[in-house]
Amino acid sequence: MKRKCELLGLNRNTAYYQLTKSKTQEKEASDIIVKEQIEQIQLDFPYYGYRNITHAMKRMGRPHNHKKLLRIMRKHGLKSQIIKLFKSYTNSKRKLPRYPNLIKDLTVNQPNYVWGADITYIRLTNGFVYLAAIIDFYTKKIRGWCLSKRLDASLTIEALNKALANNPKPKYHHSDQGVQYCDYDYVGILKDREIKISMSDKGNPYQNNIAESFFKTLKYDEVYLNEYECLEEAFA
Repeated sequence: MKRKCELLGLNRNTAYYQLTKSKTQEKEASDIIVKEQIEQIQLDFPYYGYRNITHAMKRMGRPHNHKKLLRIMRKHGLKSQIIKLFKSYTNSKRKLPRYPNLIKDLTVNQPNYVWGADITYIRLTNGFVYLAAIIDFYTKKIRGWCLSKRLDASLTIEALNKALANNPKPKYHHSDQGVQYCDYDYVGILKDREIKISMSDKGNPYQNNIAESFFKTLKYDEVYLNEYECLEEAFA
């Protein structure tokens, strides 16, 4: 390197800078090519995350390290194109008690004052699992959660029991009007602990917007970038 610098009339720092700059430019150019390949695959397979794209590129004779693909996808926002649609978990055939929205005009100014509860689904390679979570409206922290293949009251009850076991009880518990939250056993736990029950108005699940916002962030930052084969993999 020293001899080459002398022949070119460059000092060593300039030579190292130009070499580093050249390597950076080569890396960026390579990343752009890979980015375009990822985009082409996602045109045909919009639900592919980085793992399936890694396999697809290998089949195409363009093998790349999955960590590199994940880095490029995150850098350029190349998420799986999954459209989240509101799915109602309410079973209108069951005559369970409903409760009014008690927090509509409430000011939340301390931790463990209002907990919001909600359910979302996580796609597996073949099927779904369901995530129930309880979030503190003030701190935005998860107080309890449960992941299960079963979409019933046992899912939400486990999340609630975990939250109550590890945190001071809230004054209010807010959810939608799904059967999992109107279930007699679930409601019974809240009443036994003297927690006020609040529910979003019928047909307006987005009044539980803090829990909805958490699930949206979770999916875009984690779930949509991965493919889970089974419950255990999603749990991990």
